[in-house]
Amino acid sequence: MHHIFKLKQYLLYLLKAQNQFMVHSPFVFSFYNHINKRTNLKKSSKTEQIIRNIFNFSKDFAVYKMDITADISNIIHIIQKPYTIVIIKDIHSTKTNFKVWEKLKNIEVHFISIDFFSLGVLVNNPKIKKKQHYILNRK
Repeated sequence: MHHIFKLKQYLLYLLKAQNQFMVHSPFVFSFYNHINKRTNLKKSSKTEQIIRNIFNFSKDFAVYKMDITADISNIIHIIQKPYTIVIIKDIHSTKTNFKVWEKLKNIEVHFISIDFFSLGVLVNNPKIKKKQHYILNRK
């Protein structure tokens, strides 16, 4: 049953995913291009390369890699801190994980949420005045 849910989620993701040229936010455009840099790490997956690149994105941001099964109030507490990036893996792997991701996207904090299918990224950048959500493909 989980396979059918994940397949349905992936097909919806493919229909909605955009590339960097569809992004109208200069911050997200820069972030997207930085984290999708090619690396020569042959043994790591694309998801792990993206995570590594997020950690190297900016010294101005505190970056946290959290488990989607963690206490949601802890994730919310962390994302409320200015200049914070939270990485969450497996946001589409089960219905429960997807529901948690949806709750996180809808909390009352002005931040950017980015769905890369295999992982979700929440960015609290105080310079962003309006909540933004993107579904972006991986290069």
